[in-house]
Amino acid sequence: FPPASRILPEPISLELIANAMTTEIRYTLDGSTPDEFSPIYTEPIRVDANADVRARAFGPGRLQSATSQRVFMMLDADLADWNSDLPIVVVDASGVIPQNFIFSHLFVLDRGADGRVALTDPVSFAGDIGVKVRGNSTTGRPKKTYGVEIRNERGTDRAAEILGMPTDSDWVLYGAFNNDLALMRNAYMYELSNQVGLYAPRTRFCE
Repeated sequence: FPPASRILPEPISLELIANAMTTEIRYTLDGSTPDEFSPIYTEPIRVDANADVRARAFGPGRLQSATSQRVFMMLDADLADWNSDLPIVVVDASGVIPQNFIFSHLFVLDRGADGRVALTDPVSFAGDIGVKVRGNSTTGRPKKTYGVEIRNERGTDRAAEILGMPTDSDWVLYGAFNNDLALMRNAYMYELSNQVGLYAPRTRFCE
């Protein structure tokens, strides 16, 4: 997979490459694991919509390869020039996110040398997740908090580093509302606690 996972401002042609010993490459576009019944790759794949592309190489008398994956999200033209001075976190979930985990994709884009980031910039993380609304009494607030589990191709937990914080599989997109409209109090106290050597979550502000 030459191109990395990313948010696409326009369609691309995706070329898959395997070594000369491989008989065929089989692929899927729906996030399922390719098997001997999946389509055979014969020409570049046009990606013009959100896609979870997975591919494996097959050869006679050989075990199939591990699954390779790329995740793509098509960007609406209205957002092509949008940018921020905060890291951007994009969750690819159609419809309303419920209180039970659903499968989705996560894209994380960090700021560049100029202190800004656009949706068309390279992603620092892209992959499978489970996502749900987090909390109990807070779930009715206008601003939700979300629990995120980063997952591997088998749907089990996978630790990853996000925005320079320690690696883990469980993350929170914390949307304080009633008690912290400025979004500053918890983050400030967590930072003080970390600086004096006590435990507290690491945080990064993000869009």
